[in-house]
Amino acid sequence: MQRPLLSQREAAAACGVSRSTIRRRREAGELPGCVQDEERGWLIPVDALLAAGFRLNAPAPPEDAAVPAAPTGAAAPAEAGGDAAGLRAELERERERQVLLAQVAEARHEAALAAAEVRHLRDQLDARDGHIEDLRAELERKALLIQVTEARHETALAAAEVGRLRVHLAARDEHVEDLRSALRALSSTQNGRASGPWSARRWATA
Repeated sequence: MQRPLLSQREAAAACGVSRSTIRRRREAGELPGCVQDEERGWLIPVDALLAAGFRLNAPAPPEDAAVPAAPTGAAAPAEAGGDAAGLRAELERERERQVLLAQVAEARHEAALAAAEVRHLRDQLDARDGHIEDLRAELERKALLIQVTEARHETALAAAEVGRLRVHLAARDEHVEDLRSALRALSSTQNGRASGPWSARRWATA
């Protein structure tokens, strides 16, 4: 929808400033988009007035205000009132549009911030998952090390027990050998007595 174009007098009345103010701002290039009409003179876009910081529908100042020309016909007041009402309605719609645009921009900004926060949280979650996996791997490695250490300790204890048993076995073997030696010595002594004088007397008696 095309925005209305206001003459300098209409713009001054709508913004509550003098026509000289509107003219100076136009000549300074602060109201872009102005066009010159043969009947109405310079026409100024409503968007340019809003962009320049003017407040529409503000009360007109008492000083430096131009006196409008007297209407030439009976229908002029009614036509001027209709134009003013339409202009006010258009300006009200423009204000509502500007408010909605500001709300949309704010909502988009908040959505962008929320999306950035979601990405940040996801990155942190991924980092935490990776850290958890590292901790699990380290825990498994330490558990294996503990098992290896325990196995080595049990092996050392078993080796010590085997050594102790071997010492006892060697002592038992030595003791057995001593017993065998004593038994052989005893057997030799008994054999010597059997072949001595008593044996000779037994043969003589016979």
